[in-house]
Amino acid sequence: MSSPDFRAFPRRKWVAAIRTAAETTPFDRLDYASPGGEPRLRAVLAEHLNRSRGAAAEAATISVFSGARQSMAQVARALVDAGHRQIGMENPGSSGLWEPARAAGLELVALPVDDDGLVTDALDDHPGLRAVCVGAAHQIMLGCVLAPHRRQALLDWARRVDGLIVEDDYDAEYSYDGPALPVMQGSDRRRVALLGSMSRSLTPTVNVGWVVAPPHLVAAVRTANKPAPVPPALTELALAHFMESGAYDRHLRDSRQRFRCRRNALLAALARRLRRYPVRAVGAGLHLVLELPAGTDIPALIAAAKRQDMELAIPTSCTCSRNRGRRCC
Repeated sequence: MSSPDFRAFPRRKWVAAIRTAAETTPFDRLDYASPGGEPRLRAVLAEHLNRSRGAAAEAATISVFSGARQSMAQVARALVDAGHRQIGMENPGSSGLWEPARAAGLELVALPVDDDGLVTDALDDHPGLRAVCVGAAHQIMLGCVLAPHRRQALLDWARRVDGLIVEDDYDAEYSYDGPALPVMQGSDRRRVALLGSMSRSLTPTVNVGWVVAPPHLVAAVRTANKPAPVPPALTELALAHFMESGAYDRHLRDSRQRFRCRRNALLAALARRLRRYPVRAVGAGLHLVLELPAGTDIPALIAAAKRQDMELAIPTSCTCSRNRGRRCC
């Protein structure tokens, strides 16, 4: 579920970027990667995020790690070191974010999600909570966007409780019906830590993730787990060249067009064959959610689909507690 199309990985362009980095990088830069990531890549990422996502990022506030999961682990450990004991998580949400938060020692507080995203009113039920992780641009399971009034309410809450919003910029690069809303981090760089990675756009092989941390948390995020897993310096420098050359932007444009066509074909087929069933998560991302009536024999459905060479997923791993009365596929 939600895997990128590995066949579309730009092999030749990536090989060229690796070759350029290997041939042009000074020998003293071929050591272990710098703490927080190679300065050149951090500068390139800051420019990209500010231009494409409306972020307020600087090279000095970006830290590069091995993927989004490790980035979340660094933030979670920094929160624990700062005295936090809980973190609010979307339910349904991402186990790739829950697990490193739990492993760092944080208690997970399940917060409900509806068609407007995270239900911010639920924060009042947890007076000791001061950190929340949210997918504002594209909720990982339901595919909804955090509504403007909820975005403002969440920012107001963080300021009121002296808290932190961990914004997972999940699937923002794959928005099909218009540009994704700018990141919340651009509205308050002191109250929002922005997470991102290349695992969806360039496959997990590249294994580069990052955190844009509030200035006062940068050092804590970088040193929270020692040694923090970071990509090899050569990979970071190759990615910097790949982005500087314009190859990354071209790859994203091609990928969006390809996935938009596939989404449209799937939606048209569902409209013909299963028009009575609601379809969600259609505006962005790499999966759709089909709501089926309560009582549907999901195992039988999955087995029947498999006989037709189709793989369906049950989002049980994306819920903190069992979601009764509704089944999704």
